[in-house]
Amino acid sequence: MNRILLVDHRKLVRAGLKRLMEEEGGIAVVAESENGDAAVRLGQRHRPDVILVDTSITDPGVMETVRRLIRGVPGSRVMAVGDPECGPLPLRILELGALGYLSKHADGAELRRALREIRCGNRYVCAEVARHLVLSEIESRDDPVGVLSPRELSVMLMLSEGHPRDEISDQLCISLKTVSTYRTRLLKKLRARNDVDLAHMALRHGLLAPPLRVGA
Repeated sequence: MNRILLVDHRKLVRAGLKRLMEEEGGIAVVAESENGDAAVRLGQRHRPDVILVDTSITDPGVMETVRRLIRGVPGSRVMAVGDPECGPLPLRILELGALGYLSKHADGAELRRALREIRCGNRYVCAEVARHLVLSEIESRDDPVGVLSPRELSVMLMLSEGHPRDEISDQLCISLKTVSTYRTRLLKKLRARNDVDLAHMALRHGLLAPPLRVGA
């Protein structure tokens, strides 16, 4: 039996994924979480075979969530699900120790195949994501965002999403002074003037979803 922990802030998405996986047989969703903090606690309690993490997860964000799951729930394999066209994010998640990255456009058959591979300790990156990984690796030579460390990328994403510095400090378990140091380093590396510039850059490189337009 492949035991799964679902981490996604959308209740309907979790319900759909749960039904999809359990219809296959041999797969059981043992717990669900709507944020990263709870995911670590549930992972330690249930010790699932695979932890499926949506890249839009918050509190504290996908990078920090994956990092904590890798360290805090040894023996469980982590796979991210998200947009394949999101710049260096898939590669950074894999570098943290996740065993897979699946496109949010994948169908049920591919999801089940990926879960089987991940549970066996094999890496799984769907073709759509792999293609963008290759392209982003080539383009990263001229892309300053592509050379950010995982922690720098986490801070950049949280600043870009408008999180105050004290919240970033709490979520990432670092001091306010360290948050300011990372911010200064980011502004220098990316030649940005302020947090708005960082947000524009995150949008431009596909790290953030564009805001919904009312009436669109």
